[in-house]
Parts: sequence; structure tokens; C-alpha cells
Amino acid sequence: MSRINHLIDAAQQACGLTSDNQLAGKLKVSRSAVSVWRKGGKITDEHLAALVELSKVDPSEAIKVRAEQASSKAEIRLWNHMLTRLASAAMLGVMYIM
Repeated sequence: MSRINHLIDAAQQACGLTSDNQLAGKLKVSRSAVSVWRKGGKITDEHLAALVELSKVDPSEAIKVRAEQASSKAEIRLWNHMLTRLASAAMLGVMYIM
């Protein structure tokens, strides 16, 4: 399952919604927009952020979605590099707290 589909499903579950149509209403987009996302179409940063917020998943999921939707090897490398840097920073933060 693609990351965006997982994120859509997680948002639905977290909000107690049972359909893409209900989620579309919550996001104030058309049902067809959600369908486009499910089929691999691009999602705006605004809507991606809203899905992350609704689903209550780690915000790094947004980077994973962007890496999955990247259209070139350079973009994939960029997003994966950012994810690696974010993970490293998070680990340093955990070590600092300990």
C-alpha cells in the first residue's frame, strides 16, 4: 500500500470516518481529489499537512509521501536525505534528554 493511502486510511480511522467522501468533506475537497491522491496523483502541501494532523502520525510521514511521489531520482535523493537528517536530529535530541 502506498504511503498516501496509508495516511488517508489513518486519517479516516482517527476521525471515525468510514469513507473517502466523508474525509473529503472534512478536508473541504472533492471526493475526486481524494481518489486522485489514492491513485498516485499529487497532493498539495496544505492537504498533506492536514492529513498528517488529522491522522496524528509522525510528521515525518509527509516527507515519506513526498519521496514516494517524487518524479526524479534527484528528488527522491533529496527527500530521503532530509528524512535521514531529521531522524539523526531526533536521535541527538533523545540522547540529549537522557
